[in-house]
Amino acid sequence: MKKENFDLSMRIGSKLFGEIERVKPDVVLSGCGTCQIQIRQGTGLDVIHPLELLNQSFPTPLP
Repeated sequence: MKKENFDLSMRIGSKLFGEIERVKPDVVLSGCGTCQIQIRQGTGLDVIHPLELLNQSFPTPLP
């Protein structure tokens, strides 16, 4: 998470970013908060935690 490592980090992630853009997924998941940030920066897509997706799959409880 250091500014001086940003360019290297983005170069390392570039293959993943390209694959995500090629596949055009409905949802991008990562359980790692740092990876979520980097994927967002590299693709412009929203990234959520897998448990958030699981939570969204259940119906809203009735009052």
